[in-house]
Amino acid sequence: MVTATSGLQAQNWELVWSDEFEGTELDESKWSFQYGTGASEGLSGWGNAELQYYTDRPENIYVQDGRLHIVARE
Repeated sequence: MVTATSGLQAQNWELVWSDEFEGTELDESKWSFQYGTGASEGLSGWGNAELQYYTDRPENIYVQDGRLHIVARE
């Protein structure tokens, strides 16, 4: 039996933040919206030439069954 272990090391990870998306509303004390083209952040096209315009309309997100859903609309 041959076992490949080259370069593998045990990792000691420490969770520093999480959100379980309980309920039906986005917890805005943990999350915020970014909208526009990125220009307000000094990033043309959000820094990677994106052509879309981000919106902060609440109908584009919803929380259901412990998951955050982000909906892209034309």
